[in-house]
Amino acid sequence: MEKVLYEYTEEFSYYLIFLIAPVAGTAFLIYSIHLFRRKKKGFVNALFKITGPIVFLAAVTIFVNAVYTYHTLLCSHTRQMIDNGEYETVEGYVENFYYSSRFSHQNGPEHFEVNGVYFEYDGSIGSDGYNKTVTHGGVVRKDGQYLKIRYIPDLQTGQNKIVYISEIPQENDLVQNKDRIRPKG
Repeated sequence: MEKVLYEYTEEFSYYLIFLIAPVAGTAFLIYSIHLFRRKKKGFVNALFKITGPIVFLAAVTIFVNAVYTYHTLLCSHTRQMIDNGEYETVEGYVENFYYSSRFSHQNGPEHFEVNGVYFEYDGSIGSDGYNKTVTHGGVVRKDGQYLKIRYIPDLQTGQNKIVYISEIPQENDLVQNKDRIRPKG
């Protein structure tokens, strides 16, 4: 029985990065309103009173444009390709699995192969497709896992964007599991 471990979704957490601009703009606006109410004179106070609303509007505009651009260019395109079946599928054992431990001095992206198809990801926020490393709860954990992976090849970067992962137990896995749960008699 195939067990789905990952399926592509447009994650909201990516949008949190874009919240920095409106939060900073709102803080700037609140401070400028505070200065306006104090009715103090001076160049710096006048500057904040004038630029506060402008910075706030600019920050909100940047936020809206960034979210819209990210969603339409990246996520919508990926979702459309999945819905149209424009992906490749590979099935087999994980080989050459490499991960960088949090405590290791070796750095680099996590990567592995399945039937000669190479996959690489680094766990960065904002990247599209599967990107969860084993040290952050990722589902690809070791050599020898038997996985079915759907991916979209990116011809520009040469990377394969993972959009689906399922684990398929093999006969020898089932036999080992039966031996473990068999009562002693």
